[in-house]
Amino acid sequence: MNKKESKEKTFTISKDQVKKLEEWQGHIKAIYGEYGDYDYVFNSGGGIGVGITVFSTLANTTLNLTDYDNF
Repeated sequence: MNKKESKEKTFTISKDQVKKLEEWQGHIKAIYGEYGDYDYVFNSGGGIGVGITVFSTLANTTLNLTDYDNF
């Protein structure tokens, strides 16, 4: 049996996206008293660009961080 080679991928967001994310998280903390948990989704966008969304399990809402200018 062959061992599969371990691969890693790193996804990054821009400074503007970080600013928008942290502001959104701050509002969630102000409303609920905590940050809660988040699901980060990096979608290939059909090969055109990368869609980025963040889902707050606490607030049950999604923030779209997709930078459409980079498509």
